[in-house]
Parts: sequence; structure tokens; C-alpha cells
Amino acid sequence: MKNDVRRLILYYVLAFVPPAVVSGVLMHFYGSAYWVDENTPGHILSLAGLCMMVPAAAHILTRLITREGFSQKDMLLTMKLSGSKRYYAAALLIPPLYCAVSVILGVMYKDGAAGFDINGDTVFESTMLLLNGLALSVLFFMPAFGEEFGWRAYMMPKLEKLMPEPAALIVGGVLWGLWHAPLTIAGHNFGIGYAGYPVTGILRMCLMCTVIGIFLTYLTKKTGSVMPAAFAHMANNNCSGWLLPLVGEGSDLTNITFFSFHIALTAAVALVCILLHRRDRRAEATA
Repeated sequence: MKNDVRRLILYYVLAFVPPAVVSGVLMHFYGSAYWVDENTPGHILSLAGLCMMVPAAAHILTRLITREGFSQKDMLLTMKLSGSKRYYAAALLIPPLYCAVSVILGVMYKDGAAGFDINGDTVFESTMLLLNGLALSVLFFMPAFGEEFGWRAYMMPKLEKLMPEPAALIVGGVLWGLWHAPLTIAGHNFGIGYAGYPVTGILRMCLMCTVIGIFLTYLTKKTGSVMPAAFAHMANNNCSGWLLPLVGEGSDLTNITFFSFHIALTAAVALVCILLHRRDRRAEATA
């Protein structure tokens, strides 16, 4: 157990420090809110993509430094579709679904039906955004894999050795959310104009990472691979705004409103995953 604690501490240092340093440098040159709108410079987006690879690098470095080794079972890199196709389908289809419902509920809450602009052009644009987002999630999944190979393949198994599974899911989700704190302070996802900035944004990100993390951990456990989690993570990122072309220009939909419904819906997905996992555990116990 002591070895697992030391390895986790080393992993967290290696995973947390580089993104924080990069964000600090960007804040020095661009100001604290360098990521607040769709006009974020391309090189900042590229750096963010590289930072998503840091947890994977931390995973590998921790194993090397502590001489833990690289067993095929522990790496969770196999991709067996036999018996797992439904989990891969869920990985790609569930994130666009809860993102779409989040947009619909957000617009209805703010503007009612008048907040939508539905016509042939906007429907076509939304459809293309969805298909493009799904394709990118499979073809260019490496940034999300970089995170999941760290969080799901290293952090979560270690945490589950140190504490009960429910506690591990909460602790892992909060730490994953805190890892995003430099970007949250920079305005990513929530902007900077909300009440309690940046503390409430960081707390909101911790909550979001906890509920999404339960879904991603469930996919990982059911398939024995981080690949579905990587696809789902990328689909969550790529398809979050696929329904936005249907939102009228005069809508009062804000990032905070969208993400509030987003968190609620992903919490519902997490609850379903917990119930399914408990059902499977009971079935295994009585088999």
C-alpha cells in the first residue's frame, strides 16, 4: 500500500506540474483570461492538446522511475470488440445525446421555443457538425487517450487499492477536475464573468469531471480497455456544440446554463452506470 501511495504522489506531481507551468507562461504573455471565446489563438489550442498527453507521460514515467513494470494487463490497451461493441457504441453515442439535450433544455429555460432557429440550413449544419465530431473522435483520439491512459489506466486502479470504489470515483473525479484548474482560471468552458470566478468554476469542473469520470470508468471496466473511454472523452469534447446552429442569434443561452444542464444529465448517466455496475456485481456474486 505504501508503494501505491508513493507512486500516486509521484504520478500527480508529474501530471499536474507541466500544464500548470504552461498555463502560467501563457498568463504572463496573454493575461489571466487567455481562453474566453471562440477566437482563442491556434497555438494555445495546440498547447492544450499537448497538455492532454501529460497524464499518459506521467503514467509511463512513474512506472519507469519506480520500476513498477509494464504488464499488459495493467496497461489496459487491448481493444477487443467481441462482446464489447455496445460499450464502444455507447462511448460514441451517449456524449452527443446528453450534449444535445443540454442545449435544448438550456434554450428552453432561457428563451422558450422562440430561442431556436430551425430550418433546412441549420439542420444540415448541425448534422455535419455531429458527423464530423464523431469521425474526429475516432480518427484523432490521441489527446483524449493521453488523459485516459493516465486517469483511467493508472490513477483509478491505484485509488481503488487504497479506498472503497465509491470514494475512489469521487476522489479521482475531484483531482481530475483540479487538474483542469489552470484552464478554468483562463476562462475555458465557463468564461470569466460568472459569480464567484474562478472558485465556483473550478468546483463546477470538479463536479463535472466526477460524473463524467464515473461513465468513463464504467466503460473501462466493462471492456478492460481505456479505448472506449478515450473515444467517449473525445466525443464529449468534439460534439458538445453540434446542436448550436439550431440556436437563434438572439438566444440568451450561456456557457454556465449549458454546463449546468450538462452536469445534471451526465450525473444521470453516471447513476445508470452505478446501478448497472452494482447489478453486475450481484450477478457475479451469485453465479
